Amino acid sequence: MTLTVSTLVAANLHLGHARQSWNQNMLPYIYGERQGIHIINLEHTIVMLRRAINVTREVALRGGNILFVGTRPAIHRVTVEAARHADAYFATSWVGGTITNKERVLRRSVGYDPDKVMQTLMPPEETASESGKSSSSRHGLKAQASAAASGEEDAATGRRKESRAPKNPQPYVHTPDLLIILDYANNAWAVREANQANIPVIAICDTDCNPRRVQYPIPANDDSVTGVELIARALSMASREGSMMRAERLAEKAKEDAAAVATHYE
Repeated sequence: MTLTVSTLVAANLHLGHARQSWNQNMLPYIYGERQGIHIINLEHTIVMLRRAINVTREVALRGGNILFVGTRPAIHRVTVEAARHADAYFATSWVGGTITNKERVLRRSVGYDPDKVMQTLMPPEETASESGKSSSSRHGLKAQASAAASGEEDAATGRRKESRAPKNPQPYVHTPDLLIILDYANNAWAVREANQANIPVIAICDTDCNPRRVQYPIPANDDSVTGVELIARALSMASREGSMMRAERLAEKAKEDAAAVATHYE
């Protein structure tokens, strides 16, 4: 995809918000003002967009999980299509705690129940006797860890007992390695959670947003569906390129390993 100033202007990415609602931290990215509306400097937009593309490609190359977030109804389709083309994940609605308290927030969608994990880790006799004490969960975890590590040896027969394992194993909830926010104004809480979890964020920042909370801001008009689609398509293509490069490298490495094994046995 060729990115030029003319392409960005055609997508209306240069139009900001009114002067009354601007954020002072966006001053370095503002070219000027026209009829009370700030104009974004697209020279900065191209530079920041290319940097975001390189970051997305590198994360996909390393096998990271990429999450596209777009909660405004007008860009739901753009968010889903970009994630599918990039072979990534998407979220069209954000619930507080999705990252910082993921196990409990996502318990309904993935079937994860932290309380059930604590119950299955504890031995039955301890669950019955220590159900009302706060220290029982810690004791159950220690018993589970020691039993899983070495097992217990039966004194009468000398046989090793099977290690205790949860009867209902819980699924592992993954954490994204990169967050791509397509409407920053509606997902400030998601950016805050990503910052707490040390997850890098790529976000489209309009003139009323604070780019200091974003590691890779893209100054552009986030109200233009055409412009958001252009940026999302560029990032999704970069993610797909990174995934393809990773697949090629893994295939080459597998061939080299097979050739080394064949040479060893000759």
